[in-house]
Amino acid sequence: MKGLLASFLLLTLVAPLIGANKNSNSSNTTYNVLDFGAVGDGSADDSQAFKEAWQASCMSSDDSPIMLIPNGKTFLLRPVTFSGGCKSNNIHVQINGNIIAPSEHSQWGCYETDCDHWITFANLDGLYIDGSNAIIDGQGSKWWSRSCQDENNAFFLEHANNVHIKNLNFMNSPGMHLIIERSTWVYVSNVTITAPQQSPNTDGIHIQESTNVFIYNSSIGTGDDCISIGGGTSYLNISGISCGPGHGISIGSLGREGREEQVEYVHVSNIQFKKTSNGVRIKTWRKSAVQVSNITYNNVYGTSDGEIAVKFDCSEWGQFWLLGPAVESFWAGESNLVGTRRGGAARVVTNSRHPDPGWLTRSSGMGHGNHPGWLTNSRHPG
Repeated sequence: MKGLLASFLLLTLVAPLIGANKNSNSSNTTYNVLDFGAVGDGSADDSQAFKEAWQASCMSSDDSPIMLIPNGKTFLLRPVTFSGGCKSNNIHVQINGNIIAPSEHSQWGCYETDCDHWITFANLDGLYIDGSNAIIDGQGSKWWSRSCQDENNAFFLEHANNVHIKNLNFMNSPGMHLIIERSTWVYVSNVTITAPQQSPNTDGIHIQESTNVFIYNSSIGTGDDCISIGGGTSYLNISGISCGPGHGISIGSLGREGREEQVEYVHVSNIQFKKTSNGVRIKTWRKSAVQVSNITYNNVYGTSDGEIAVKFDCSEWGQFWLLGPAVESFWAGESNLVGTRRGGAARVVTNSRHPDPGWLTRSSGMGHGNHPGWLTNSRHPG
């Protein structure tokens, strides 16, 4: 198993380099949203102009077409979907200007049949979304008191392959800020995600039914999980994250309504928690059959708002197995997790079915304080 794991780590070290290769001789016509009628005054609805600029980029015969959102402007968007079927597998969306959602939920409107998400990218192969630290503001404060607010998420990526998202500031989503679902080979880096500590269900990044996902060198502080991991996720790599405030980094909840769910090959390393209500945790629902395997935590440190910073929580009637090496690489002493309410080292709590409770804090020899590499199940296709 260790030899197999080492192979995965070695392969994934080169994966981002393979996916990031670009043809310096390729043509790259720029499609500026202003040329399609966008105003950018923060009041006029620019949704249709964005859709037309995307359509032109998508249908372009260029090798690397660019959809440009220029700086110095603030663009108001209602729910909009940017769909695939594009001619190029190397489309760039350059976000230099700010993007905001309507502040009133009654003004969201619907250009698509699905209004659960604000900005959606779907059915794509080869997409680069880059910014110059532009702001994507969901203006969700008036949603947070509504019972349906958790259905309206900000940035949704689904059925996508080879996607790079970097250098963006997400803030104040009505629900989750960035969702990655049914996608593979997704890289998220150098993003900042913020929402008030009291804002409900505003997870920073949620990953579901996806594989070969890399999230690194980012800062997240919201009212819910910094990063939440749903069922069907495998080969997920999280590294270099500053997390807090929020609920920490969570696998689950898994097994809702009795569903059988599996999460495997998740590697979490070099994480700093800042007064989060939890550190890392695994959660399941009652009467569920859940399998969680090959999970590693390495070099996790900082402060938890409570004395329990690591919690693997199986419901009373749930079936929950941690299959080795699972968290063998978690080392509480090296990680230096502190519970701020009582001081001292934070505790590790589990009610999983592994027969040896001490196994949770046993080193696997992978090395502490050093980046052990990333996990992947194959070479990057690009």
